[in-house]
This record gives sequence, C-alpha cells and structure tokens, in this order.
Amino acid sequence: MINDLMATHGQIDALINNAGIFRRNKLINTPLDEYELVMGVNARGVFLGMRAVAPHMLAAGRGSIINISSLAGLRGAMGAFA
Repeated sequence: MINDLMATHGQIDALINNAGIFRRNKLINTPLDEYELVMGVNARGVFLGMRAVAPHMLAAGRGSIINISSLAGLRGAMGAFA
C-alpha cells in the first residue's frame, strides 16, 4: 500500500492511526488469542503503520503521525484486562 501511495502521490503527508478494539474479560478468563487480538489492533497495528511511513516522512523532512485513543486507552476499566 505504501509503495502504491508513493508511486501515485510521491509523498506521505500524514498517518492517522484510528483503529482500536475493546474486549471485556477478566485476567483469569482472557484467552491468549483474545489478548493477542486486542494488542495486535491497538498496539502492533499502530507500530507497523508508523514504521511503514516514517522513512518516507524522514526523507521528505516533514509529515505528521496522529495516534488516536479512546478513553479505554487512557484509563483502566474494571473487568477489562486486555
């Protein structure tokens, strides 16, 4: 996708990471696959997006990365481990 974007537009001005999921489950009831799903979307996805665009922004000497979090990403919620 990044290669297609660069070929079409020649630059990347901004990346907005605005994806997140929430699962309500206590620690002792949270299966590993549920934890990995939440972390994959909420943390790994953000990292991969930033890592993909950063070289192009650095080469251009400009660009903005905006990471958006819900309130669930800013404070804990009882019964929501992942």
